[in-house]
Amino acid sequence: MPLDIHPKVFLSFAGKDRPHADSLHEELESRNVTTFLNELTETPVPDAIASSDYYVLLWSSHTPSREWATDSWTAGFAAELTRRRAFLFVVRVDEEPLPLLTPRKHIDLVDAADRLVTTWRADRKSALPVFPQPRPPVPDGPTVAVPVRSHDLGITHVVMAPLHLTGESLHRAVHSALRLPEEQAGFDGQVGLRFSYRLSQQGTVIAPGESTVDPRSDVVDLGIHVEWLAGDDALDVDQKRLLLIAAFRHLLP
Repeated sequence: MPLDIHPKVFLSFAGKDRPHADSLHEELESRNVTTFLNELTETPVPDAIASSDYYVLLWSSHTPSREWATDSWTAGFAAELTRRRAFLFVVRVDEEPLPLLTPRKHIDLVDAADRLVTTWRADRKSALPVFPQPRPPVPDGPTVAVPVRSHDLGITHVVMAPLHLTGESLHRAVHSALRLPEEQAGFDGQVGLRFSYRLSQQGTVIAPGESTVDPRSDVVDLGIHVEWLAGDDALDVDQKRLLLIAAFRHLLP
């Protein structure tokens, strides 16, 4: 089914995978997805990715044969994508082991267009803009993409969390991925804020002590509680807002 809004997608591939890239390009375009083709070269991080909503990489036995496809490059590339706040999807063409790119999702080439569009449609239906987590994930096992929504900040982030979640591991994953601040000082230390956080699903609080959490059942809501430590009576609304922006600037759209 075509998308109602035209997202921009940057599709990169090794030269020998051109037929697969052309086929996926055609399928995405038929679903109202504006797709830019990029044959990978020695400098595989093109400036045009900055204007794209999503980045798709075709991965096959031809891809890691490139000189730049090293562990250090893939780690740097993942960090660059995060800096640009671009989502990465790896489409696997064959059985070649996946790169260390820690993508939000990897899928097989079969039905790739439909599966990609389904994910992007869910993003577009969100009442809030959807972005990757600001800190590149470093998984030590299987992961799952968890949408973490904050109405306080007006944004949803996709957090890569352990596949088998407890309340404690979910809290830890969200705090680490979003770099949630504990305190914020301002105006030469005359004013201070302390933050506490609450996670919930469909209005039910997710306590750290819960033994199991199903992240696939629904979006996780992040609530932020602000405690003024001192000096807030002397601040006007705009000054308070500046302090809050300073604390959460890295998460804002």
